[in-house]
Amino acid sequence: LKVFLLGSLSEIFFGSEGISGLPKLTKSTISTYFIVFISMVISFIILIQISKSKLGTIFKSIRDDETGADASGINTTKYKIIAFLISGVFAGMAGAFYALHNTAVNPSGNYGIVISFFAILMASLGGLATISGAAVGAFFFIFLEYILIELNASIYVQLIFALVLILVVRFSERGILKPILENLKDLWDVLLAR
Repeated sequence: LKVFLLGSLSEIFFGSEGISGLPKLTKSTISTYFIVFISMVISFIILIQISKSKLGTIFKSIRDDETGADASGINTTKYKIIAFLISGVFAGMAGAFYALHNTAVNPSGNYGIVISFFAILMASLGGLATISGAAVGAFFFIFLEYILIELNASIYVQLIFALVLILVVRFSERGILKPILENLKDLWDVLLAR
């Protein structure tokens, strides 16, 4: 498909050079921040509403036991396509913001294995299968990356993140959010008991 789009439709998609000269989303960085932040909050609310709906329950049943969901009469293929469509909408929105932020987009771009690894790391840090976990994981990831850059350890970012991913997967498959919240709740209970 990529070869077809780059070759046959190069006058539309500008071939391997991609599309450049896109306008900035806004002239002000602060305005852009608020637009993206509000879009993120709206997306977050929509995803939480989906997860609490009948559709979300079906998604969870397919995730937990696809064979059981299929045996109970759920058309798993249909709902997998719906899940793919929903994730595609949000990924497309993020890609549009990314393209407008960089004022250019091309097929080879910054979409290599490292970016995919970072996305997996963000989801793993926050805990798989949770919406709030993904947000916390992204925040923790950016915070950790910033600290590493400030400590002049930016050349070790990928190595350190790989080690963090190994530790999270090995010791806390639920990510860092749920164990921290549970420990805070236990601490709160202990403090209230005194």
